[in-house]
Amino acid sequence: MWCSPVRRKICFGLPCLGSSAIIPPPDQGEHAMTAQRRTLLLLALTLPAIAACGRQAALVSEVDGEFQGPGNLSDRALQIRRAGASLGWSMSDFQPGLMRGTLNLRSHQAVVDIPYDRNRFRIRYVDSTNLNASAGTIHPNYNSWVQNLRNAIMRESAMGGFSPARH
Repeated sequence: MWCSPVRRKICFGLPCLGSSAIIPPPDQGEHAMTAQRRTLLLLALTLPAIAACGRQAALVSEVDGEFQGPGNLSDRALQIRRAGASLGWSMSDFQPGLMRGTLNLRSHQAVVDIPYDRNRFRIRYVDSTNLNASAGTIHPNYNSWVQNLRNAIMRESAMGGFSPARH
């Protein structure tokens, strides 16, 4: 069997060995589909990577919570410190009724102030590093970290993390 003029480029002018050795030239429809598949594959691979780099969420700048159970100001400070420490936050007293929390994870840092009284507390955003905070948005992990801190403080106060000698 000899190659047709269209297939001659593939067979280099030599007799073809049969239909299984002949590669037919792609028609325009098949070529267009291949290009579309290639484009879709490229998009499927790059879009998730781009989206992951630019993940942002609305910054929740203040989160309120209520202490569970009785306690004085010293008890509340101890409960906040314990709750923060259980999640990796470093807590430091600014003044009675105001604590600053700092969380360092890998190359990220979140800084919050926690004003509190005997009944309530509030976690307020102060600053961050490598969390892409701008124009009211921030990396979504920040909001999760703060919500976890709020829940831990409430849990700690419900467990009665206070000194019975003071009551």
